[in-house]
Amino acid sequence: MDNQSIEMTCGERARWTIVQEATAIKAGNVHPQARFEDMDYAAMIAAGGAIGEAIDRGADSALGPLVLDCTLAMLEAVGTNTGLGTILLLAPLIRCERLHGRKILTDMLGEDGSGDPLRRLLAETTAADSACIYRAIAVSKPGGMGVSDTMDVQGPPPDSIVPAMCLAAPYDDVARQYCHGYPEVVRYAKRLLSPEFLALSLTDAIRYLQIVILSERVDSLIARKCGRAVGMEVQSMATSVLQSSHYGGDIFEMRWRELDTFLRCDGHRRNPGTTADLIAAALYIASSERMGFGATRPLVLSV
Repeated sequence: MDNQSIEMTCGERARWTIVQEATAIKAGNVHPQARFEDMDYAAMIAAGGAIGEAIDRGADSALGPLVLDCTLAMLEAVGTNTGLGTILLLAPLIRCERLHGRKILTDMLGEDGSGDPLRRLLAETTAADSACIYRAIAVSKPGGMGVSDTMDVQGPPPDSIVPAMCLAAPYDDVARQYCHGYPEVVRYAKRLLSPEFLALSLTDAIRYLQIVILSERVDSLIARKCGRAVGMEVQSMATSVLQSSHYGGDIFEMRWRELDTFLRCDGHRRNPGTTADLIAAALYIASSERMGFGATRPLVLSV
């Protein structure tokens, strides 16, 4: 079947995105061969299905209710937070797509990386949107949140979610996307569609992209939970993986296993979860251009 001929709903594409991201064998994350004490691959897939269904039920809802509905569906399905950051990043993209058509996502991949409609959507969020997003964050109990003197999620919601996200942006890369128009997400989507990444299978492209991102940025979840020094150590190790040899080479794989072991040796406190969220959002944008990422990559609807 021609991948390009398959029309999927926003919820189906969100589920596809979550499944692909979870299926790739990424360092320090849950995948088919690795689990956490409170989370496994089956839970990731079940959560993805529940989130996709919630999106299709409420794709025309305002941003805040969409985030909250997806979050509650995730928690009802698996009882734990498998991907609040992914929900937060996907929801504005889905709202933009519903308002402006899929072309709005392909426009983000253009020369100027235009994200003006996305920025307008976020700027026009209301106190009701903020209240729903605050509740979604509170019930998910994400790690390393801490307490803020201003616009804390346990306090009253702001008139727009953007000022709160901009306060959090220096230490949270999901919030940074809200504040600055998804700069990293768009850049990673473009990488997934570059010749270097299209030459790989989709799961290998995701796996490789994770190491590239970790070499360039300190994962903000690791930094919040374990401190910036640990985050920088992870960044240095990821750089060593990339510089060791070509992707998939023996030395590359040896260095990758060392990084994977380091990320897992303290429970899952060093889980690079924010990087996983950024990859999922990048996949969603890239899928607007090319579902399946090439003729040799079949579209995976279920696992």
